[in-house]
Amino acid sequence: MRPVEVELCAGTACHLMGSQDLMTLVNNLRETHGNRLQIKLTHCLGDCGHGPNARINGVLYSKLTEEKLEAILTEVLTQDRGVQ
Repeated sequence: MRPVEVELCAGTACHLMGSQDLMTLVNNLRETHGNRLQIKLTHCLGDCGHGPNARINGVLYSKLTEEKLEAILTEVLTQDRGVQ
């Protein structure tokens, strides 16, 4: 199974909108999925007015909450296993 690349914006706007909570969630999921989740922080993903933002396998997601991000990552991880 290939790794899932997660880039989380840690810029000022996203930080103020809750990106730290998203980082905590991804770190917790990484305990379950191991090195499949490759996490990288970035200072800006270019959509500051719609944060917090993350780019997952090259796709930008905006206005994220912990629930939305967990659902997206669960779907991406499940699809990669061939489970629908």
